[in-house]
Amino acid sequence: MKKLLITGSLPDSIKQKLQKLGLEISHYGVNDLVAPDKFKEAIEHTDIYISGGYEEGKAEIIEAARNLKLIAFLGVDAGHFIDLKACTKKQISVCNTPGANAISVAEFTFALMLDAQRRITQCAVATMVPEQYSGYSYETSRTLHGKTIGLIGFGRIGQHLAKMAIDGFNAKVLYNTQSGAKPDLEPHGAKYVSMETLVKESDIISLHVPRHAGSMLNKEQFEKMKPGITIVNTCAAENCDPNALLAHLQKDKNAYCAFDGFYEEADEKTKPAIEELRKLFFTQFVVTPHVAWRTHESDLATLDMAVESIADALSGKPPRNLVC
Repeated sequence: MKKLLITGSLPDSIKQKLQKLGLEISHYGVNDLVAPDKFKEAIEHTDIYISGGYEEGKAEIIEAARNLKLIAFLGVDAGHFIDLKACTKKQISVCNTPGANAISVAEFTFALMLDAQRRITQCAVATMVPEQYSGYSYETSRTLHGKTIGLIGFGRIGQHLAKMAIDGFNAKVLYNTQSGAKPDLEPHGAKYVSMETLVKESDIISLHVPRHAGSMLNKEQFEKMKPGITIVNTCAAENCDPNALLAHLQKDKNAYCAFDGFYEEADEKTKPAIEELRKLFFTQFVVTPHVAWRTHESDLATLDMAVESIADALSGKPPRNLVC
């Protein structure tokens, strides 16, 4: 019987599907295998690994996995958690689950936009703990209806978001991608523009790019933005230059940011700015703990895709959604 290691959630319906495939299941929580020694021990005799926790599959971990043949990553950016070169060297297949959480992320992005435009977090804090923050004013509250929303990145999430913005809020949607226009994927009303036009004309800018894309908003771009700009980021915080962001927020007191996840990577050049950004929480910055993708429905959809890839591999077919 082949052994399967899974981290993260394991609903009964998914467990039953895996058991029907004849797998012996070892299940751990999202943080249970963060310690490398524990991870090595758990994965040593595993044949299949479903990656849904915060553990990192570095080269030394992959090397310790004697029997591992397939990794199913729950998400898209497998390379951030798993050493793909080490997997290729050991002929371990890696697949991901593209699009399974796109609607969940798009919905959460709109929640952050509304929070930023209407200062909902500010209202809540001012109401419940006025001694901590009492600076809310309706004068900083703005409607979302009819605004110009600029999307940096136009994959599945961006496409869902564009349709929601146009159909639900009568918004004008501009988008930019490094790969150019996508006319076949544009909902009616969305328009591809240059990055310069996007940052100049948008009332709200929302980031939807992979972590490895690097910083998409820098000092030059912030200088071109409208006063009172709202920046929403549900990808990696690092996709927005912290030094440039801090300088802009200090200059434009009506500008506001809503991030799903804060900066994880800091060096001597960025650490001071990141610490100063923390001081702007509630006043110009709201942050959630990178949960945009997590809903009951997206969990099931993501795990179902992983099960399908595993079933492919066990039947001798190439797993779908292969990364390497």
